[in-house]
Amino acid sequence: MSKSILGEDGRLDETWEGSVSHGTMREEDLIPAFEGLLKSAGKTLPGRPIEVANLLAGRSVSLEGWERIGFYLNEELFDALNEIAPEGCYFGAHPGDGSDYGFWRDEDEDESEEA
Repeated sequence: MSKSILGEDGRLDETWEGSVSHGTMREEDLIPAFEGLLKSAGKTLPGRPIEVANLLAGRSVSLEGWERIGFYLNEELFDALNEIAPEGCYFGAHPGDGSDYGFWRDEDEDESEEA
């Protein structure tokens, strides 16, 4: 059994704060990167719609299929990555660069701690 990259609290440590994928917003680039990180963390992947396999294989995808792909990426994978985000961080696009996805410090949480 391989060693998990997650701490005892089920989260990544602070060394993971920062970029996971940069310079692309293409679903066919983001999905494998995000799934790969979840697999490395030993997490079970959310149910993957067949349209994702079609997209990654270069096959055409219907409008309804794109909606399922978008939900899988933006809801299922983002939620799973937020669950393992380092303490005080969230997973999403960088506030200043929409093509930079990773774990970013939650400024609202920092401000509430200072109050």
